[in-house]
Amino acid sequence: MDVKSNYTKLTGVTAKCLHCQRVIKTSGNATNLSSHLRNKHADIFAKCAQKKKMINKLDYRITAKEEEPVPSSIENLESIVFKSASEPIPAESSQSTSFRPPSASRLAIMDTTAVSTPVQIPTTSRDQWDAFGELIANEFRNLNSDIFRKRLKRKIMQVMLEIGEEDDLEYTRKNS
Repeated sequence: MDVKSNYTKLTGVTAKCLHCQRVIKTSGNATNLSSHLRNKHADIFAKCAQKKKMINKLDYRITAKEEEPVPSSIENLESIVFKSASEPIPAESSQSTSFRPPSASRLAIMDTTAVSTPVQIPTTSRDQWDAFGELIANEFRNLNSDIFRKRLKRKIMQVMLEIGEEDDLEYTRKNS
């Protein structure tokens, strides 16, 4: 049970308690609402606090795989991009669960599409991609949970890899 679910919003800065009909000043946050519940409706507040404890426990149940350090700056993120750009990328990704050995033509495509040197990011003036990167970084900072930050990072990296593979395939088709 959320603290705010015990109130109806009257204005932008006031809310009315559903249990005793008292109007509480919110000042844009739930601190006063929580204090009112704790002081006047202890049993309801206990339910809210118990729910919050359960959520906090779930947030801290992370596996060893999720405990990887999260890059804290652009330089760290760029080093990851350079590192992953230098690794060969398979030419085609299959959603099938059965194993199918690659044909000779597929192996030839994989050899020609593998990146042998790291991709260099030009050091020119800012463009739309710099602004987009800052937007993503701000969205990461606005997330409260480290677990959700890690999940979002993984999903973004996964989408980037998938789109990169599609782009590589399209590029090899046009040049063939």
